[in-house]
Amino acid sequence: MPNSDKLQIIEAISIEAASSESKDRKFTMLAYTGGPMQVGYYDPVVIDLNGMEANTPMPALHNHYKDVDNVVGVISKVTVSDGKINVEGKLSSGSEKAKQLTALSDSGVPLQASVGAQIIERYHLEAEETEIVNGQTITGPVMVVSKSRLREVSVVVLGADHLTNTIVANFYDKESSTMPNPNKDTEVKNKDLEAKGQTAKTETPADTKDSVQASAENTNKQGTVEASALNPQADIQKYREQLAAESERIATVKELCAGAHPDIEAKAIREGWGHDKTKLAVLEAKQTQPPGMFVPSAPRLDRKVLEAAICLSNSQTNDSVMVKRYGENTLEMAYSLRNLGVQELFIEAARLDGIALPSPRRGHDAFIRAAFSSLSLPNILSGAANAVLMDSFASVDSSWRRVCKTRPVNNFMEHSRYRLTDTMQFQLIPPSGEFKHGKLGEETYSNQADTYGIMFSLNRQTIINDDMGAFSEIPAAFGRGAAESINMIVWALILANAGAFFSTTHQNYASGASSYLSITALTSAEQMFLDQTKPNGHPLGISPQTMLVPTALKVLAEQLYGSLKLNLATPTDGDSEEKPDGNPHAGKYAPVCSPYLSNSSVHANASTKGWYLFADPNVVPAFEIAFLNGVERPTIESAQADFNTLGVQFRGYLDFGAAQQDYRGAVFFAGQ
Repeated sequence: MPNSDKLQIIEAISIEAASSESKDRKFTMLAYTGGPMQVGYYDPVVIDLNGMEANTPMPALHNHYKDVDNVVGVISKVTVSDGKINVEGKLSSGSEKAKQLTALSDSGVPLQASVGAQIIERYHLEAEETEIVNGQTITGPVMVVSKSRLREVSVVVLGADHLTNTIVANFYDKESSTMPNPNKDTEVKNKDLEAKGQTAKTETPADTKDSVQASAENTNKQGTVEASALNPQADIQKYREQLAAESERIATVKELCAGAHPDIEAKAIREGWGHDKTKLAVLEAKQTQPPGMFVPSAPRLDRKVLEAAICLSNSQTNDSVMVKRYGENTLEMAYSLRNLGVQELFIEAARLDGIALPSPRRGHDAFIRAAFSSLSLPNILSGAANAVLMDSFASVDSSWRRVCKTRPVNNFMEHSRYRLTDTMQFQLIPPSGEFKHGKLGEETYSNQADTYGIMFSLNRQTIINDDMGAFSEIPAAFGRGAAESINMIVWALILANAGAFFSTTHQNYASGASSYLSITALTSAEQMFLDQTKPNGHPLGISPQTMLVPTALKVLAEQLYGSLKLNLATPTDGDSEEKPDGNPHAGKYAPVCSPYLSNSSVHANASTKGWYLFADPNVVPAFEIAFLNGVERPTIESAQADFNTLGVQFRGYLDFGAAQQDYRGAVFFAGQ
């Protein structure tokens, strides 16, 4: 449950009769059973009760409404034990909502409890991962709420969980405010048994499926139930057994009705029907019911829901990114609209602004013009296009970030960066205490941002074809194009080797057979890098960090990085000296592979054999990418199309520039 900070869990509630001293009705609730709950759009949620805070008194609300008129009582006790939450409290006699709930309870209407908890900390168990929470073995994928705070408990009529229910513990005589007991002989008999040290027994109907039905019918006739549910001092275990039996009965009723017979389901729950009676009623209804169509209720639409629906129509949409961007509730509503057509989108967007569009069958041009008179439509299209664009932009190879420094600039002018070169080595202080002045030299490196962009349109043909998938593919290709423009410029810069950036003069270049990637060549490249000096001749003192290779050398580079031993040739005849087989470079230089290095369309110097060692680009950058105002992603904007075009047009652009910096930050071996 990635972005929500509140949970609402539906469980059972039991309301007791008012005592003779008070008009308030007591209630007890089984608030949470400790297991996984499907409360959102994606993975189930488990609340770790070891990390839950609960302070009493706390309010009991009606349907989670937080205003004063919807306060129905007060929670006086919260008990966390055996991996469960139990709550006790009183309904307020001065609350109109509480009176309404009391009347519903007395008439046999099942009530449920919904618990609101604030999330403080959470973590995610991936698929097949297991963990013991609340004494139960939990298997991922699941979101575990490790710290939470119980804020309120609400009384509701129906919950999302079909396994929950309500057991009304007892009823009372409204005139006398005392519990009637017409069977006095039974009461005397029970007292006699207690005096003899025995326990009164209550028989259970033979048919377990209809046992709760028998109890409910007896309640309606006598105005009471068995002593164990009536008396607050009765055996709590008996009450729990009744609660469990009623839960199983209602679950059976809901399963048999399967949402297709709400009238039968309500009557079966209210009148205490068992399995057989409910099944018979459902079978009879199926025989007399005419064929029909189930039409789900329409979700509450807004701009974000429609925008998310457009994104879902793109097959490349990343689910986790969508959850972070829109939230679970919005995605849940948008999911049913994922096959939305362009024309239907126009109609819904206009409806948000109170505009009724003419039918497209009467003329597409009039329909399109009216649609774009809506204020919501351009915003929805622009937001969806931007979301799809960013997903596709992030999916393209960005290995250049591992070897290039990124830098923000605030305009399009050429910017210079100065790097101090002379040493500030500390000098011995003489007895006089006089400090010597250090001298600083500097080297200058420049960079400049330019603008790269392109346009596309949602034109008349796409609208008439009613193909949302075709529209969502345009910004997806747009995002990939933006990422490709960075790659082409950066890798062309590295391959071009302008100004003999990699050269023997700079002592950062080698060629020939000995430069092919191997243990020996890597050792030479390492030494070449470590031998680099500052302009004043002092050692640079920086070690390489990353090995950059084309795709043809990817596996070899990974072996040199990850293998502890290497298979070396055996000693020649007459040479008895043992040869070492350990890898001296294991774990040193993390390999980065780019397909652009060997692609001749990027630059004529592309090679399948050339490879590089780079320093940390934040310490000694060999290459730098400048982004205007630090914005490292494309910007997309929308506007009405030109007068002679029906539709809306989009433009996307990215401001950046790439430049060489310090040649001491990299070494290049040609491999040939």
